[in-house]
Amino acid sequence: MRRRGSVLVATVVAVALAGCSGGSILAGSTAQGACEAPTLTVSPETAAPGETVAVTGAGWTVCSDTPNDPSGEAPWREVTVELRQDGASRALGTASIEDGRLDTEVTVPADARPGFALLVVGRTDATYTVALTIED
Repeated sequence: MRRRGSVLVATVVAVALAGCSGGSILAGSTAQGACEAPTLTVSPETAAPGETVAVTGAGWTVCSDTPNDPSGEAPWREVTVELRQDGASRALGTASIEDGRLDTEVTVPADARPGFALLVVGRTDATYTVALTIED
């Protein structure tokens, strides 16, 4: 009887969670609530020090289930853009958000080392990342 109760509870929890997320509850799946998480892209994906890359995104709006302001109080109007490489971060600038979209350009620092780096976009309460390869 105890096993049957555990299975019933697990089933009820799984169904309830699936209803809240609007999608799969399996690990590694993409949330599909009323709003999708913000997107973030960089173009080109490979750049040399001194070159400029475009950082764009969509879906940067407050939503009942995926707010970009964890307090749920207001949409973000501006975010910072940083380059993170080998555990060190460097501020590259800010990006304004208008109608849920961001579109800015940043320059790869002259002393960035060749290899993997991340562009980190957000605020102190939440950030999103996109990969950037630094070439010689």
